[in-house]
Parts: sequence; structure tokens; C-alpha cells
Amino acid sequence: GAEVTIVHRASRPLEAFDPDMVDLLVKRTRELGIRVELDTEVRGVDAAAGGVVVRGLQNGAERRFEADLAVHGAGRVPDIDDLDLDVAGVKREKGGIIVNQFLQSVSNPAVYAGGDAAANGPKLTPKADQDALVLTANLLRGNHRSPNYEGVASAASLCLASHSAWFEGIKKAPELTAQEPAEKFESAPGASLLGIKR
Repeated sequence: GAEVTIVHRASRPLEAFDPDMVDLLVKRTRELGIRVELDTEVRGVDAAAGGVVVRGLQNGAERRFEADLAVHGAGRVPDIDDLDLDVAGVKREKGGIIVNQFLQSVSNPAVYAGGDAAANGPKLTPKADQDALVLTANLLRGNHRSPNYEGVASAASLCLASHSAWFEGIKKAPELTAQEPAEKFESAPGASLLGIKR
């Protein structure tokens, strides 16, 4: 079997989700034998003999987690900073472009945004898939469709169902040849890193 550690920078993972459900998920994850280290900011990953060492900072103290394999799971940040949205009159906030119910910019009707580039809805792949369908329909036939994110599946809900099979499939960690800078692990608030040791 695998010894798994999840290192997460915030006090609670999946901050955009129902806290009671997340607490149950964390409890069940721990019951399955997975270590969950909260309030731990990943500062870097170093190559080590036979694997990697994940360096973290938890309550001001440095922590080190040895693993055969480290999986970065911090999510995605929309790459829209270089688009000069202000010049186009497109309003945005930290989470993306501000859109109406049709995924159309509230400040420039010629601009539509979906997936991680839109400020609305959860930042999940199934949401982006749904947004693509809504955007296509609205661009081709005018604004008539709105996304409905109720019941959108999340990676968290699928994780526990498939973890055993996935971990059993891990044979050997790829070799890491260089230090990874901390910036790589700061792509999203609440970033997590999964360490796997066999």
C-alpha cells in the first residue's frame, strides 16, 4: 500500500464548498489512513535519494515531508493578466472576468468568458465544460442559455471512490533532477500538494 500525505496551505480544503461536507470528507480521508496536514504552505520540492522532500511552513515552523512522488494539485489561475482587459473596457475581479447570466461581460457585450476565466461559479473542469456549451449556444444564437452549476461533479467527490485503484497503479516515481521554486506552488489560494510514499 501507499502512505499518502496531503499538504494544504489553508485551515480547511475546498473552501468554496459546504464546510460540513468538507469536514466529513477530511474525516473520511483520515480514516482511510491518509495524513492531512492543514495550515501548511508548500515552500518547495527538493530532489532526494529515491524520491523528493516537500518543504513546508506550518505555524512558523519548517516541516519536511519525504515522498516517492509529489503531485501538485493547486488548481488553475486564469491567464488573463496580459490581455489588457481595461483597454477593452472589460471589468474583472481577482477570480476572473465579471459576467452576466449568459457568461457575457457585464461591461463589454462583445466579450464572453467561461471556465476559470469567468468570475462566476466553481473553478472545476465540469463547470468549464458546461460553460463551453453555454458560450457556444449564446454566440451562435444570441443570449438564451445560462449555466446551471447545481450538481456539478467535483474532483473531491470522485477522489475517495477511486483512490485505492489509483494508488495501486503507482509503480515508481519519476526522478526529479532540479529544485522546484516555491512560485510553482503558489498558483491558487488554498493550494494543496499530495505526497505519496510507497
